[in-house]
Amino acid sequence: MSRKLIAISGPTASGKSGWGIQLAQAVNGVIICADSRTVYRELNIGAGKVTTEYPTTWRQSPFGPVATVEGVDHYGLNLLGLDETFTVGQFQHYVYGLLSLLWSHGKQPILVGGTGLYVSAVIEGYTFGGRGHRVRQRPDFFSRVFVVNRPRQELYQRIDQRVDGRVAQGMVEEVRALIDQGWTERLKALGLEYRVLTKYLLGGESSEAQEAMVARLKGEIHAYARRQLTWWRHRSDVSWISSYTELEAKARQFLAT
Repeated sequence: MSRKLIAISGPTASGKSGWGIQLAQAVNGVIICADSRTVYRELNIGAGKVTTEYPTTWRQSPFGPVATVEGVDHYGLNLLGLDETFTVGQFQHYVYGLLSLLWSHGKQPILVGGTGLYVSAVIEGYTFGGRGHRVRQRPDFFSRVFVVNRPRQELYQRIDQRVDGRVAQGMVEEVRALIDQGWTERLKALGLEYRVLTKYLLGGESSEAQEAMVARLKGEIHAYARRQLTWWRHRSDVSWISSYTELEAKARQFLAT
């Protein structure tokens, strides 16, 4: 099997995870999650972990836990606890080792996630030195990045619906439990859902406060989604896609060349 890597990125709530699963089913693929928060065992609903949305079975592997969702193996989830740190360099090292294993077993790796730095570190082969210096070294494989692009208002609507759904699913209770376990400062540093919810829970709860918190959270995630799009906007080597059909067609074309 040729050494090719497909990456699917784009803004939060754009449908990356679902399309990634569909594509993996179509091309004998395995998903590697590229997200700076789903690597943590304790973060689930607030991190948008795919295992909170689909029935999942788990097993252990030399590369950590493997979640099987809709018949597709997912790597890169639940790798460590909140008492540990995980750098982009560590993620890159993890993925490069995993890629070799997957290719040797005839599997097509599909990198899926909205953390643009994680995706770029893998496909561009950054070498990480001291003081944050990065040097690009071309990896010894071919890659193609597909960025999910939805109309702005449709994306905002999807974000708002997902926030409401996660609140109903128990996101507030998840964060409250983590605060009770002593993770307050860690949660603040994790950003977005965890930072906003921590501030809300520490500030005293009321129905009015929760409404304001939800509205603020939606607005901050809208802004985050714009930043995620900006990460890829000026890149000429990515393919912007607006439907799963387009994704599969372009992915198959890439794999065939």
